[in-house]
Amino acid sequence: STGLAPVADQEGFLIALPTSLSGPWRVAHDAAENEAETEWLASFGRRSFAAAGWDFGDEDADFIMAVLDEVASTEDVDPTRVYSVGKQNGAFMATRMVCDHSDRFAAVATLAGGLRLSEPCAADRPVPGFTTMGALQATLPTELAEQGAAEWADRNGCGPTPAKREVARGVSEIRYQGCEADVDVVLHVVEGVTYLWPWPPTGSAGARIGDYHPGTVMWRFLFPHAIL
Repeated sequence: STGLAPVADQEGFLIALPTSLSGPWRVAHDAAENEAETEWLASFGRRSFAAAGWDFGDEDADFIMAVLDEVASTEDVDPTRVYSVGKQNGAFMATRMVCDHSDRFAAVATLAGGLRLSEPCAADRPVPGFTTMGALQATLPTELAEQGAAEWADRNGCGPTPAKREVARGVSEIRYQGCEADVDVVLHVVEGVTYLWPWPPTGSAGARIGDYHPGTVMWRFLFPHAIL
C-alpha cells in the first residue's frame, strides 16, 4: 500500500509485506508508552494510542524481525540495505523498528505518517529518514510532520535550519543536512492532495503534479543509504 511494488519491479529490489498479527500495529512497547499523551493522534480526537484502541507489546515487532530473517534465509538480500517503510499506523511501526533495530535497518521512509520518534528511541547511530504526505491530510497536520522531521533531524545531529525548495510542481521539500554520519532527513508535502495513495490523485491535482511518484521518490532516497 506504500506504492513500492511497481518500483520494485522496475528497479529489481525485494519487498516484504507483513501485516499486524491483529488490529493496528502495536506501536508502543509497554502500557506506559501506550497510555502516554501524544500529539500524533490529536487529529483523531485521541490523546493516546490506548485511547485509539491500539494494543502494545513486542509481538508485532518480533514478527517483523522473523519475516526479515526468513526472507534473508531464502533470498539474495544485501544485509546492509534493508529499509523500514510504512503508511499511517504502519509509519509509526516503521519508525519504531528502526529505533529498536538500527543494526538491521539502514533507513526509514513513511507515507502519510510522519517521522515519529519512538519513546525512547534506542537507535545507536543516526538513521536517515524520509516522509511524504498530502498537505490536506486531515490525520496529519503539516505542522506536526515538520515538527517530527525537526526532532528526527535533531537526534541525527543535523543542522538546525533545513533547506527548502520545490522538487516538482506543487511538491515542497524540507531537507536537513550537515547531519552526523552524512545522513539526511527529508519531508515532502504535496499541495492540494489529501492522501498520497492510491496514486496518482484524481482531477486537477494529478495533472498538476505530473511525474512525481511517492514510491519512486522513497526508493531514490533509501537506496544510497547502507549500514557501514
